[in-house]
Amino acid sequence: MPLNTSPIFVVDVACCVISVVCIGLRLYVRGYLVGKIGLDDWLLLAGVIFFVAGNTSDAVLLGHLSATANKLFGTVNVCIYIIGETLIRLAYASFFLGVIPPELDLKWHRYFIITSVALYTLFQTSSVFLHLFNCGSPANLTDLSSVCLSDRVLEVLFDFSFGLNAVLDWVMALIPLSVILRSTMNKRSKFTVGIILSLGCFAGTLCVVVLIVSRTSRWDYSDNGVPEKAILIETLATMETQVAILCLTLAALRPLFRRYLDVTQNSTGPTALLESQFASTASRGLSMETGEIEMFSQLSPTDKHSVMVFAHTGMMPLNTHGLLK
Repeated sequence: MPLNTSPIFVVDVACCVISVVCIGLRLYVRGYLVGKIGLDDWLLLAGVIFFVAGNTSDAVLLGHLSATANKLFGTVNVCIYIIGETLIRLAYASFFLGVIPPELDLKWHRYFIITSVALYTLFQTSSVFLHLFNCGSPANLTDLSSVCLSDRVLEVLFDFSFGLNAVLDWVMALIPLSVILRSTMNKRSKFTVGIILSLGCFAGTLCVVVLIVSRTSRWDYSDNGVPEKAILIETLATMETQVAILCLTLAALRPLFRRYLDVTQNSTGPTALLESQFASTASRGLSMETGEIEMFSQLSPTDKHSVMVFAHTGMMPLNTHGLLK
């Protein structure tokens, strides 16, 4: 393996290991401690599978540096990357929509996230087809004499995908954060959630860095090597995806911290008390005790939903009775 490709290989292997550990922890918490695996978990699992497949494709590409391999594996790798990124953003949306339930007076927050994700998914799906069929039949990707879309068109398309990744990362981090900052959660909880959500913003920032670097370097598929800046772009793109996976994982690990690190909240009031008791009960895999059931039955429908959101997401829910200012 050429020396200049070693950073990609090292980052790919490290991120594969970390992402597998992340999804394993998340599925353990949601399946065993909480007792319910949601749509966001399955979407993230699929995204991690494509992420690992993309890193494996990188390794194959680095081991067969040639003009034909660059075109074939480069296109396949781009398609795998886009699909993985789309699945991860869908997992983002599914998770945060669970934290902002439809019963609350936050409809524009939900509509904005849903609309943004729908447009993003539509564009990314179209982008995959354009990359895959840019030479007509995918079989023509190995024929350098075939007529294909210009590299310039594909570059602009890929850059736009990175830009959308950045915008969506910021949207799905800043909207929930804006709601949380207006809530009456204690400062410790706000700080913890803010740090986790800031990882989503950081992932978006990495996308912008990739865009800046890509404007100063282009990879010609007719070359038989890998430019240094192409290595940097690939490394940053891989790290951006890993940060997004890490953000979604940490956001769901609260029950694990409660069980093994005895993390407690300083919230007060009947809803907060029941949240703490119910989360502890859920983490043990047991049903609520008689006293907890009685407290639960006395709550309003919105507060009941709030408690359920808390138990199934591991994050502090947002309700209209004491949690929102």
